[in-house]
Amino acid sequence: MRIESLLIERYGIHADRRFDFEPGLQVIYGPNEAGKTTLLQLIRDQFFGYRDRHPYKFDDRPLKATAHCVTQGGRRFSFSRQKGRPDIVAGGFSDGRESIDADVLGRLIGGITSTTYHQLFAFSLDDLRKGGEVLAEEGLHRALFGAGM
Repeated sequence: MRIESLLIERYGIHADRRFDFEPGLQVIYGPNEAGKTTLLQLIRDQFFGYRDRHPYKFDDRPLKATAHCVTQGGRRFSFSRQKGRPDIVAGGFSDGRESIDADVLGRLIGGITSTTYHQLFAFSLDDLRKGGEVLAEEGLHRALFGAGM
C-alpha cells in the first residue's frame, strides 16, 4: 500500500493542510519546528490509532485527518480517522464496493504492528542516531564488521 496524500483537518501545528506523496522513498526536510516530526507521528496515528493523552492536541477540537492510498493491486481508497474513545475510522474504496472501518484497515496494512511500522518504514533522524548509539554501546558494530569480513 502507498499513501498518495494526507488531508489534515487538525493535528498539532497542522490544520487544513494537504501533503501529496510521490511513489518511492519520501524524505521530509525543513527547518526546526516546521512540523516534520508532527507529520511523521500523524502518519503513525492515522494507521494505528491515536494515543489516549496526545501531545499534538492543543484545544477541544478533535484530531482528524484523511489518507488517500492505493493498494499494491491498484485499488484506490481513502479513510478518515478522528480521535475518540474509540477512534472513529471511516472510508471506502473509490470503486464503491467496500467500506473501510478499523478492521478492514488492519487487513489492508497486513496486520503489521505500530512498532514494526515505526522501525521499518517511518523513522526519524533521531531514531537513526539512537539506533547507532545502541549498536556502538553493545559492541555490535564489531560483530557486524567481523561478519562482513
